[in-house]
Amino acid sequence: MGDIMKISMENSPALIGDVRNFPNTAWRVQWDVGTVQGGSSGSPLFDQTTHRLVGQLFSNTQPASPPCNQQSGGTNYGRFDTSWTGGGTNSTRLSNWLDPTGTNAYTTNTTNVSSLIPTTLQLSINRYCDNGVIQANFPSGSTFYWQVYGDLLIDGTSTTKTTTSNYINVTGTEGSVYVTVTTTCGTQQAGVQYVLYEREITGLYPEYMMGDHVSVSVNTYPYDTYYRWYVNNTLVKEGSDAYTYCTCDFDTPDARVCGDNTIRVEIETTCNITSSVDGDFFKICGYYKMESNVEMFPNPAKNQITVRLKQNNTKEEKVRLKEITQIKILDKTGSVKKIVRYPSNTNTINVDISILPVDIYYVEVSDGRNSERLPLSIVK
Repeated sequence: MGDIMKISMENSPALIGDVRNFPNTAWRVQWDVGTVQGGSSGSPLFDQTTHRLVGQLFSNTQPASPPCNQQSGGTNYGRFDTSWTGGGTNSTRLSNWLDPTGTNAYTTNTTNVSSLIPTTLQLSINRYCDNGVIQANFPSGSTFYWQVYGDLLIDGTSTTKTTTSNYINVTGTEGSVYVTVTTTCGTQQAGVQYVLYEREITGLYPEYMMGDHVSVSVNTYPYDTYYRWYVNNTLVKEGSDAYTYCTCDFDTPDARVCGDNTIRVEIETTCNITSSVDGDFFKICGYYKMESNVEMFPNPAKNQITVRLKQNNTKEEKVRLKEITQIKILDKTGSVKKIVRYPSNTNTINVDISILPVDIYYVEVSDGRNSERLPLSIVK
């Protein structure tokens, strides 16, 4: 035990022998070169011609402490061909584990692990425009008994089906799918909740609709749609990735007017579904606004932003920040995504935003007493 690996050689054919009260269950060899050591039980016996494993070490009848070069007694290996059928049950035979699909092959040089039956049955879903495919992670060839519930149908006709293939086609909008699989390793069951893709707009979500800018987004999934945004019936943005609109991007026409404004988004999908939703916002014009001394750039940004305080050249001190003691980044729902605190007298900082996904955020800058919130667009 604890020694380097060694190979022993037997040049004569192995003999069939008995192990304890089990007749003809062992290959018995008498080494021409080498021996076996304690602790090596379970080590393999290879056929010298085919180099395939034919037995596993069980016991040794050679003297208890022979010299390393002494070839006496015999070594017993459990016969692999006998262990294959074993006691005839799942837990006492090798065939269940090494030939789970029942190919009845008698030899193999290698086994593709990816083709073996997984230990846990699972289902996956591939959705299409008006149907879906539910697939099991067990290979085809076993017996699959499928059941669907809700308004789902298998192949558009039935709620149950027995197959030897590992997938089914389902139609409908929502329900549960269950499969029971019987293999040589036994029976397993798995289920999954199926919902057809919602490819229409489910809402117009304002990040902010006040003051100088308006920022809105729509929720569609998957993103295989084409978007068109209108402000006061003027097309201001379109594209397959234009699921948000913000005048703060500075890359779209500005069709806003003072007072009431309308905003509209239309989508088209690859499933020939069209949808639209309308909203409105109010733009304030000609109002007094104290000049901010907080600068943030670049905006839009990818990996990092710089925030700094401009030099104060006015006597108005009520809401102007004197230093930066904390930066807080919030998403459009108000959830805090990042907080960084800084020592006193900090006026310029760099903030890493590389881990934040593409979206519209708010950067809240505080000096401990006052704060200012700036919109941030993250792009990649």
